[in-house]
Amino acid sequence: MKYCIIFLLFVGIASARLHGYVKRTVEQLKEARADCIEKFPVPAETRELFKKFEYPEEEIVENYVHCVAVELQYFVDTEGYIDEHLEKQFGNDKIDIINKCITFKKDHPDWTLGHWALSDWKCLVKEGLITEEYKTAILEH
Repeated sequence: MKYCIIFLLFVGIASARLHGYVKRTVEQLKEARADCIEKFPVPAETRELFKKFEYPEEEIVENYVHCVAVELQYFVDTEGYIDEHLEKQFGNDKIDIINKCITFKKDHPDWTLGHWALSDWKCLVKEGLITEEYKTAILEH
């Protein structure tokens, strides 16, 4: 009986993790970015690089990317990027990219959370997670 309860608890948590996520709007994305810029004041010239989806390997950028990913519920500090959330946000056709790019903390025990978030994010962007249509919507909005 005890194992049955534990199993049902895990099933419930897994189900809530997937079903509790709602695709973020452009407004929510912009709000998360603004909140994180306030917390981690990335220099203006570096923010200009973000418009081209370029992210320098700097601590302030790592912290900013981590902040945005956490606020948007793309990233959890114990698990990293949540593949189901990214799939819901960016589309089912992106699952191969997502699986290729997301890593596990155990594989990089010396990485900070910021470095982990940035490293995986840069791979996701490089491999085509962000479509041109999505980039345009984010940057023009």
